Amino acid sequence: EMLRTGALRQVIALPERFAAHLSGAWQIWVLSRPAGRPLYTVRMVDLTRLRPDQVPTDDAGWSAVWADPATSREIEAIELLDEDVLLLPARHVEAPVRDVAPEYDQLRASLERLARDLDVKLPALPRGRGPAPQTLISVMDLVRLGAISFVEKGGPVQAGDVVVPAGADRFDAFVVGPDGQRVPGEVLRCDPEVIDPYFLACFLRSETNRRSAAGTQGGTFRLDLRRARIPRLPLSEQRQYGEAFRRLTEVTDRIDAVARLANEAVQTAIYGLTSGVFSPGPAHGQAESRPARSRSRKGD
Repeated sequence: EMLRTGALRQVIALPERFAAHLSGAWQIWVLSRPAGRPLYTVRMVDLTRLRPDQVPTDDAGWSAVWADPATSREIEAIELLDEDVLLLPARHVEAPVRDVAPEYDQLRASLERLARDLDVKLPALPRGRGPAPQTLISVMDLVRLGAISFVEKGGPVQAGDVVVPAGADRFDAFVVGPDGQRVPGEVLRCDPEVIDPYFLACFLRSETNRRSAAGTQGGTFRLDLRRARIPRLPLSEQRQYGEAFRRLTEVTDRIDAVARLANEAVQTAIYGLTSGVFSPGPAHGQAESRPARSRSRKGD
């Protein structure tokens, strides 16, 4: 109905992870109350290929976006009033084909080098003495004692913070590295003289916390981080657990890095194939492989 009356003026598709508290596909709809003789056109703006920090914040930036045919296009409203009204700018704005050949060659070389140097050996761990009684303390009690604190949602993270990503059905806690990468979720900051962050992340991931920290809210299953419990141990013992956890997760971090690079390389290759940058045939100067023919000898 907004299309028919000319009230919908723009549909702007935002980049993924546009804000720390947002996930999935988000749009801005620009509306105008129809007056006189409305313009029955809609400006489709596709910013999904940009980084979040590249989204304009001033008039000059938006004017540049609207003038760029790779990101913006005016569509007659009647073209959108189909059986399936799909207001997705990416369906209506075609970006010019990028020459991804140099990028793909670099990704191939990087992936080959990273895979060659990949060390997937898990650390050897000595056998323990079995379950032992432990004094446990909840995350909320540690907050009250000042040993840890919750970082405000959307606030900056720093190296050593413990992040519990949102949306998981368990506490997939990890410790932020030097790059300070922000991941949507709850963030805990430890007093390093009281709590070792790797130790905290290790026990947050425990099966005990997976089972016991589950609560309900309006009949919906959720995990309550404040109810999670960890053992009360001297800092020296915490650091031993933390070091073992760090060495274990380093293995998955290295494998994840290879997987991310491989996925980027494959997506770049698919873009090249489907846009005409690449051909599915053998590369120039590369002999096409043929099945070897077996030679029959007399008497065989």
